[in-house]
Amino acid sequence: MFWQIYTLFIVAAMGLTPALAQTAKTAPLVKTAPDALAVDNAAAAPAVRPPPPQVFDYSANLSSDVFGANLFTGAFARQGTTQFNPDYAITLGDQIQVRLWGAFNFDTVLTVDPKGNIFLPNAGPVQVMGVHNKDLQHLVESAVGKVYKTNVSSYASLAAAQPVRVFVGGFVNRPGLYSGTSMDSLLHYLDQAGGIDPERGSFLAVQVKRGQQVRSTANLYDFVLNGTMPLVQLADGDVIFVAPRQNTVKVSGLAANAKRFEFTNSTRSVADLMQIAKPRATATHVRVVRNTGSVKNTEYTRLQMPPRLPCKTATSSNSQPTKSPVPSPCG
Repeated sequence: MFWQIYTLFIVAAMGLTPALAQTAKTAPLVKTAPDALAVDNAAAAPAVRPPPPQVFDYSANLSSDVFGANLFTGAFARQGTTQFNPDYAITLGDQIQVRLWGAFNFDTVLTVDPKGNIFLPNAGPVQVMGVHNKDLQHLVESAVGKVYKTNVSSYASLAAAQPVRVFVGGFVNRPGLYSGTSMDSLLHYLDQAGGIDPERGSFLAVQVKRGQQVRSTANLYDFVLNGTMPLVQLADGDVIFVAPRQNTVKVSGLAANAKRFEFTNSTRSVADLMQIAKPRATATHVRVVRNTGSVKNTEYTRLQMPPRLPCKTATSSNSQPTKSPVPSPCG
């Protein structure tokens, strides 16, 4: 049994006027299917212990023809300055800087205890677990104000996020347990794991699991194409799981993004592919190669010409036609 594999070649026809890449509405659908799994019965090579993340060889990601593989070069694995967003929810182990001054002075870093509290002098325990960062100052002011009515001012801010260890599994280059903070992004942990395996892993289905519950699913194409990334607050023991790769189609030829693309649906229109692949201005046709077992079928689809501008003739004040200094689009 053979899976169907398809390839798109974007070509320029001889003698045709260069066109912008816009597919005709009548373009055929391209059916995609998972790549066949090759099983090698050769003797297994001796087990080699993989290198630590900081010296992982990312060259395979850079040279891969899979769209999105070059995200993982080690840049996201580096620790940077933690930036707390206003909606960050305080959790166990976070450190909070508290300052009181005036009639009573106090300045220290308090750690959120297992009950979700910090202990303020003379005010007692204050429940902060689950409070958003933007509401922390008001909460501490209210607690202090119940004890010190006047002459005592307060200030509270997050000093450090809770250190966490997160499992990264599924189809990544180096599955394992990786350290960071609850504020670090998914890309930070995926990059430590060597990135998504370009030949097996999915860039469209990266799950964050806590126990048996899937808390979030990220599509990395959204990050590459639109710059959007879901903010997921991680906890110790969370799992980042990369699902197996889904349907793929390869684009080559006169395209800015001549890559292998992944899709969730069983079919994908040529028009959708062109929006991602971005054909060059000299491209005029798309050649679709369908590999179905031992049979190879080829289809050609013309890229639609750009719309022509309306012809206008400049006129003088006496309504007589005059030659416009600007070249006419009508030829």
